[in-house]
Amino acid sequence: MVSLPPGTIRNYNLQLQNESPFMFTILNLTNTITNLLLGAVAMNAFVYANLLSSPKSLIVSQHIYLCVFGYIILMVQAIHSVNINTGWARAFSCNNKRAVHYILQIIGSILGITGCLRMILTKGPHQNFSNFHSIFGYIAMIFTILSLIGGVVNLYSTKISINNKFIRIAHAILGSLTIVFAFLSMASFPITEEISKKKHLGNTNHNLFIALTIISLILILASPIMNVRRMLA
Repeated sequence: MVSLPPGTIRNYNLQLQNESPFMFTILNLTNTITNLLLGAVAMNAFVYANLLSSPKSLIVSQHIYLCVFGYIILMVQAIHSVNINTGWARAFSCNNKRAVHYILQIIGSILGITGCLRMILTKGPHQNFSNFHSIFGYIAMIFTILSLIGGVVNLYSTKISINNKFIRIAHAILGSLTIVFAFLSMASFPITEEISKKKHLGNTNHNLFIALTIISLILILASPIMNVRRMLA
């Protein structure tokens, strides 16, 4: 097993000692609710993608699947992997958690960037900034690349003469900004003419999707905010 340098993840037992039982319970509950909402958001997006049946909409469907798997599923779980309140992550040691974090982040980033490029290269330059969905998505892709670079720097932070705590905080902030703009892009996606004609996907479902996405985003940010707070303590 590869031994990885200590970084973002502190000793699990030490974190438990520093967390009050009440706060630990609240964060566990928050994490569970977050995952339930993420499942609803992802399924809603997949249903939307599956309703696109015209040949021209194939690229949009691919874009949705790649970005949802990349950002909503894998990259969010990368954040959860370093959260002591994540049930599945408790089975891993600190070094293994760190390895899982980077694996999820790399795969999720590749899928997310591929999904963004799929649309950027298909549309003309004038259409890439035609609405908030495109703008937020473009910013999310840039932050994804920066977050990947930050992850590599964080991995080798013990070998370079830069403040280790500063690198970890910068990595957490970049990752959080990536998720923020990815979720904002998804919440502001435009309804295509093909979907608008389908009565079973009306304004009510659209508004519900936006609400679930924004609530999920707020709950997701609780984990990196708590981690940064611990680093600064």
